[in-house]
Amino acid sequence: MAKAALQNDTEKKKWKDAEESGNLKGTFVAVMTMGVLIIAAWLGVFQLFLNRP
Repeated sequence: MAKAALQNDTEKKKWKDAEESGNLKGTFVAVMTMGVLIIAAWLGVFQLFLNRP
C-alpha cells in the first residue's frame, strides 16, 4: 500500500515539474530561427563557391 502511495506521489511530482517548466514556444522559435540562419549562411557560402571564377 505504501508503495502505491509513493508511486502516486512520484507521478504527481512529475506532472508538477512539467507544469512548472512552462510554455516552450519561445524555445521552439529560437531553435527554428537559428536553423534558418545556419541554412542561409550555408546557402550563401555555396553560392560564393558556385560563382567563383
